[in-house]
Amino acid sequence: MEQQHIALAYCIDNIQLAEQIAQELSSAGHAPQHYYGSKKSPDKPLFEQLRSHSGQILLLITDNFLRSSQCMAGGREFMQDNRDIVMPIVAEGIRQDESHNVYPVPTQFERISDIIQYINYWQDQYLDLRRQKRELEDEIDETTFNEHLRTVRAISGETSEFLRLLRNAEYVTLEELEESHYESVFRFIGDMKA
Repeated sequence: MEQQHIALAYCIDNIQLAEQIAQELSSAGHAPQHYYGSKKSPDKPLFEQLRSHSGQILLLITDNFLRSSQCMAGGREFMQDNRDIVMPIVAEGIRQDESHNVYPVPTQFERISDIIQYINYWQDQYLDLRRQKRELEDEIDETTFNEHLRTVRAISGETSEFLRLLRNAEYVTLEELEESHYESVFRFIGDMKA
């Protein structure tokens, strides 16, 4: 069988889940190319990295992903332009408490109230950055800060549409994938004998 060009895109906070998915694909003879974004990174935003990929994309959507500027920047436009080659996989995110204990966080965007929490998060991020800019005016690299501020402002304005696109996409949860032994992923990449 010809090797498929499959991308696995995710938030770096969820690398363990991504590696679990990659392991399942590897056991069927597929080696996905990893692309990731983080909370703060000097690298290109995730969707900008994915523009150079030719082939199908497995997009691991978690609460961490939806709260990362590196993951969300350009997401709405990318999903609109590439919906036929993107398969969203929805899984729980993770957070750490003050004692560094990790706990799961649900990733939900089916109800309006679920979507509003992410809209509010990005609006709060934008307002907080504007406040920081006023307070730290002499201590910041204004060009870099303004670029980040523009990015967060764009994400804030596009979050609801991005989540609507995800809701309308044929996404699958990680639990459903595990129960079906990744059948929908193999169907998506055109490998039904796996």
